[in-house]
Amino acid sequence: MSNYTKTVNFAAKDALTTGDANKVVKGTEIDTEYNNIATAVATKYDSSSTIPITSGGTNASTAANALTNLGALPAANPSYTGTLTGGTGVINIGSGQLGKDANGNLLVGTTSATNNSSTFTVASAKAALILGSSVSADSNALLDLIKFGTTASSSQVYASFAYNSGANGNGTITGAGAAQAQFTANSDIRLKENIVNLPSQLANIMALRPVEI
Repeated sequence: MSNYTKTVNFAAKDALTTGDANKVVKGTEIDTEYNNIATAVATKYDSSSTIPITSGGTNASTAANALTNLGALPAANPSYTGTLTGGTGVINIGSGQLGKDANGNLLVGTTSATNNSSTFTVASAKAALILGSSVSADSNALLDLIKFGTTASSSQVYASFAYNSGANGNGTITGAGAAQAQFTANSDIRLKENIVNLPSQLANIMALRPVEI
């Protein structure tokens, strides 16, 4: 839509002296102004008419009427095509939920994460993750853990196991050389129980007789 813009300043012509060629109002100047008015009128919304909205909103004179004419979305089996970007919250799907919180946690069947940030949280009393495959061949992996690191030693951690909401660990799956992996138990004083001091071993140390040959 465009506004009307005046091209010729007719009032300025009144100040010109008699005999000045620019004092004359020309037909082309009048025609230009009429064309400007016609363009502005043709591209402006007529509030007395209706908005030609398709897909159920036809003959609505306001946006509110268009929404009313469109009606509510179907409650069962709605469909969406496109890309959802930004925002957080939970989408209710039947009796379950699917969503993302402000920390980027993916939520399934629940509205809040139960661990640290960047987690995948499912509702309580449910298996956190069930992997199934229709492929029956024994050689097909059910889960591939692939990292970009180039180290194949035990310092390459592929998975870790913990309980108590992550406060206590059980162990890890790490590399064990080329084409090998191993289960590794955690060795952390925070995970130990029944810790007692050993009796003094100073006498045993003093009884040693180091020699040099």
